[in-house]
Amino acid sequence: MMSDSSTKKVRLTNKFVDSLLKLPAEKRSRRYWDAEYSPLFLQFSATGSPSYVMRYTKANGNDGDFAIGSADYLSADAARGACKEHMSAWLLNGVDPVEARRASRAAAKAEKVDTTFKGVADAYLARKLKVREAKGKTRKLAEVDLLQRLIYPLIGSIDVDKINQSMIEEALEDIELGVVRRGHAAADDGRTTAVACHKAMKRVYKYAIAKELTTRNPAAFKCAEDTPVKRRGRMDDPRFRLMWDQLVEGVYRSPHSVAPLALLIYITTIQRPVDIARARRSEINLTTRTWRPTDTKTGTEYFVPLSDLACKLISIAMARSDSEWLFPKQRRGADGHMLETSMGNYWFVLRKRLVEEKVLEDDDINVYDCRRYGRTQIVHKLGYSRDVAELVINHHQKSGMDTLYDVHDYEPDIRRAQEAWSAEVVRICQVDVPALFTDFDR
Repeated sequence: MMSDSSTKKVRLTNKFVDSLLKLPAEKRSRRYWDAEYSPLFLQFSATGSPSYVMRYTKANGNDGDFAIGSADYLSADAARGACKEHMSAWLLNGVDPVEARRASRAAAKAEKVDTTFKGVADAYLARKLKVREAKGKTRKLAEVDLLQRLIYPLIGSIDVDKINQSMIEEALEDIELGVVRRGHAAADDGRTTAVACHKAMKRVYKYAIAKELTTRNPAAFKCAEDTPVKRRGRMDDPRFRLMWDQLVEGVYRSPHSVAPLALLIYITTIQRPVDIARARRSEINLTTRTWRPTDTKTGTEYFVPLSDLACKLISIAMARSDSEWLFPKQRRGADGHMLETSMGNYWFVLRKRLVEEKVLEDDDINVYDCRRYGRTQIVHKLGYSRDVAELVINHHQKSGMDTLYDVHDYEPDIRRAQEAWSAEVVRICQVDVPALFTDFDR
């Protein structure tokens, strides 16, 4: 099996591969065979690029090498699993992996598969929408607008296999600069939009690799926003009260705008803005003081206890319309819920005005700082555990093994912590809950 002169055997792991990449090229062997599964080896190209390869004996008795994929994009465990799968198909069913891949690509060409970035992305979106519709989800994908409006004009006509990292980076720079030129309020520097586009490109390429339309992901590089910086000290009690008071004033000043009221509910419940925007009346029970969002960012149903303050704000929102949505779109004749970006836009304009009026000393305070502040206060001031705080903001991962083995009923703890946070909002902002908006003309 291993006819190559290099027979170094080691259990291939991500850590081991990373250690090899730190070595000078002359100190690395060309191949490293996996001690756990012998047909698999790690190979370095002449330019130093690592990839996983499967060695197998072809039908004519000669050795054959099948490229599984680049180690830059595949974990060692994933490569080992793929190797076992291809080897089983070969030994049990006579499926030669090289011939199968060649046939797959030939079939794709015969079917005139559109392998341009736009063609692949359209196929990816169609597949994703089909899966979502099967699950009963009908809301529009944000990726559709990003791809069609911003990404396609730049790289849509180029074959996915001919796009490189440099082209992706240039496209993202153009997108960022385009946002600046157009002067969009929610992201005046364009970084937020560029990051969202970057993530969309990564997902399209992940689909392309799965369909064997390409073997690499040129968008897989890491961007600065992938690792957020902790924003210590950005929010404090005075700033928190200032923004609360301004939002209350905004409800009075703009009675037809849903954004300021939505932001007040967001601050009170510290749930994700996108989930506030998608809230339905049917999910909210003011008698039991509970909101159970279903169409959530993570796809998981949440439990959100509602305080007196939250119930009061939600009641006002419900009285404004008969829509199934707590916050329907405001454009005449438009259906559906408000957009999350409406909340971000309103915050941006409000913050800009306060800075210009010198009421706020700087503009380094964003919407999510309220959620971060609430999460921090629940632990460090109100004395609840980190687990409870994570559950309050619905950050927990149900797939985690520790979660599967923790059978404690956290709902009473979540309710107490949520009530405590709401009481803290009332204290900081000096809110008279019974009197709040009683004079508001609904």
